[in-house]
Amino acid sequence: IPHHGDGVVAESLPTQTVDPEVQKQVAELWKTIVQHCGQNSKSVDHKQRDCDQETSRSSAVLGEWRTVRIFVSSTFTDFFSEREVLVKKVFPELREWCHDRKVFPELREWCHDRKVKVIECDLRWGVPKDATSTQALATCLEEIDRCYEANNQPFFLNMLAERYGWIPAENDVPAEVREKYPWVDGTSMTFMEILHGALSISNPNAAFFLRNPDFISVLPPDHAGRFFENTPLAIEHMKVLKCYLKEHFPHQTFSYPAQYAGVSRETGREMVQLSGLDEFASQVTQFFKTAIDKQYPTQVTTTELTPEEKEVGLQWLFVLDKSETLLGRDKELKQLLDYSCGTPDLDLETLEDWDCETGDNKLCVVVAEGGWGKTALLAGLVRRAVQNGQVFYHFVGSTASSKYHETVLQRLIVALAPNPSDPEITNPESDDETKKKLLKKCLAEWRKTDKEMLIVIDGVNELDNSESVYHLSWLPPVLPPGLRCVVSTNVAHRPTTARLFEHQAFRMTLSALDFAALKDIASDYLGKFGKKLAADQLQQLVETTKVDNPLWISLMCEELRIFGDFRTMDRKLAELPDTMDAFLNTVIKRLLAEDETGFVKKALYMIVCSMSGLPLDYILRLMGDVEEKEECPPLYWAQARRVLKPYSRTIRASGDGEEFIMFVHESMYKAVRQCMADLQEEITAWHRQLADFYQYWCDNKILRINYLPYHLQQGKLQSRLIAFLRKDRDAARMHALQRGRLLNELRCRNTAESVVPNTKEIMMCQMCSASVVCSDLS
Repeated sequence: IPHHGDGVVAESLPTQTVDPEVQKQVAELWKTIVQHCGQNSKSVDHKQRDCDQETSRSSAVLGEWRTVRIFVSSTFTDFFSEREVLVKKVFPELREWCHDRKVFPELREWCHDRKVKVIECDLRWGVPKDATSTQALATCLEEIDRCYEANNQPFFLNMLAERYGWIPAENDVPAEVREKYPWVDGTSMTFMEILHGALSISNPNAAFFLRNPDFISVLPPDHAGRFFENTPLAIEHMKVLKCYLKEHFPHQTFSYPAQYAGVSRETGREMVQLSGLDEFASQVTQFFKTAIDKQYPTQVTTTELTPEEKEVGLQWLFVLDKSETLLGRDKELKQLLDYSCGTPDLDLETLEDWDCETGDNKLCVVVAEGGWGKTALLAGLVRRAVQNGQVFYHFVGSTASSKYHETVLQRLIVALAPNPSDPEITNPESDDETKKKLLKKCLAEWRKTDKEMLIVIDGVNELDNSESVYHLSWLPPVLPPGLRCVVSTNVAHRPTTARLFEHQAFRMTLSALDFAALKDIASDYLGKFGKKLAADQLQQLVETTKVDNPLWISLMCEELRIFGDFRTMDRKLAELPDTMDAFLNTVIKRLLAEDETGFVKKALYMIVCSMSGLPLDYILRLMGDVEEKEECPPLYWAQARRVLKPYSRTIRASGDGEEFIMFVHESMYKAVRQCMADLQEEITAWHRQLADFYQYWCDNKILRINYLPYHLQQGKLQSRLIAFLRKDRDAARMHALQRGRLLNELRCRNTAESVVPNTKEIMMCQMCSASVVCSDLS
């Protein structure tokens, strides 16, 4: 819509004369702000070196790929055009960095060469009506926390003009925000983002872009009010903030021009369009290139990490994380360490199939119910055992590929093989029988050496073929001298326990945690949020619920943490269910009842229907409208993820570092699945939606190959699956065994007899196999 009016008259623009009382009020606020920044900088400085070193170590073990999260901060309506530039040019979404793009290919290639993935965190994009909601306060600040977790010094992009933004009243700020963050009353939400993400730590990765306001004078009067403040307080706030940034961040503060370019209705409402933003785009691109290159310099390496090295790195990070949660299992840990150092002579029969001999070592099997701490115990064992010698470890569920039995079998062969690079071992076409023979060969070769190794495999009941008759057929019942093996399983999974105890084995059954250990877990969990229960309440928590494992008490503490009325805590404790299944059922019902947007339900049900979680690179598409190809607003997903955080975790693929969100534990998966037990038609619909995404809206070929056939099968879309296998180019890249298995399952099983209806006679030319003639006998 072209504008030919006179623009904004001078009298309507804000004046520069400010009431001395307003100046005093702002100055007092800034005393508090500066004091906070000084205190926080001191607490951050002494940790930074360790953080940088830890980042480098993490980068190495993650296959060299690093994730950069750039938080975008600004007021909303007056930066519509800049956000368009960011979304469409400067920050293409992470999933498209490694694929063909027509915008800024040099930046895409630059990041790809450095093995850096860029994610933009712009929570207000697409949800302007919620940009000033109290619900968004915690969500935005916690999203900055995620940037801290990813990069230590978060990459932070702030855009400033003439608007200060919404200033919440004291009762608008939730108590949890005040407890967790140093909230400064009287400042705007946008400023608190700046304080938390940049000012408080003198962040070298923060950039501030100040827009020249000259264009405002030619704006249509009915739109100009969105671009400047009328209140003296907001005007003074902006004046002081800009001066502070220019003084304290002189090399990180940039000015840029903009020109009025009319009004557009493309979004469904009238929005002012600005042009001449090439300088802005160039400044943003160049700053973050420099900042990323400084924090993550190009690593000169002569060899690429092998898939096994990447997998080991990811699993080691999992070990470090889970071992931190080990409490109350000192006795069991000592017993496992004793086993790893040696076992007594065994009186076993010779098992010819495995070429076993007298003196071989029995397996040690750790069994317990779900959530009793098997994984934490084995992670603690690995963390201790690696200090004493060579350890092979595999935690099922720790990475995207860890649940496949082929993965653990191949990794074990590589760990035991005298020459891991032998083509016979690295052959990707090897089937299970070939791999099993290779393992037996490696064990025979190991018997000739004096080497020692501890093998630790956690959660074998969660392997992909756990319901198959071939489950664990590759695992030898005893091991040669020098090799010892600890495996864990859920005692409730009968096929696994039956297989593991077919032959003699050491058995460790985890018992319920005692009150002291449960108390420590509860106190530690609540203490992270500045909360605690009285001694009698802790006693009531344990006795009323009969809680007996770490997962259960941790999740109960999460429910208590978000319970709003501490005065009725005793009644809340008395109402808690006395079984973990019943408790998880109440949690899921609460999550669904409080889900105003529907995205929590969508995430829960989609994770259940997925093979190994949902790919986070594409989560906005998955949560959005797949049919219309409309993404979910980032703020809505951030809010849903915040709700699901205690019940979910992120795993990574060892190949390209793809991240997946899945449930924190198998028990949560089973609980959600139970809630869907009577919703078979809905389950089929979710599979079809996932199939539509992978087939029509996913541009990652590996994801399409791995997950599309499964969802087409589960969605009862056989015709589409056949067409995919026959005609889609990606299907030609599938592993021959996977493709063959799918085709075999699709094969018609009906008997072809002349007396059977719809049976037709076929004649085939012997000279040319391509000629087939069918005669219609009807």
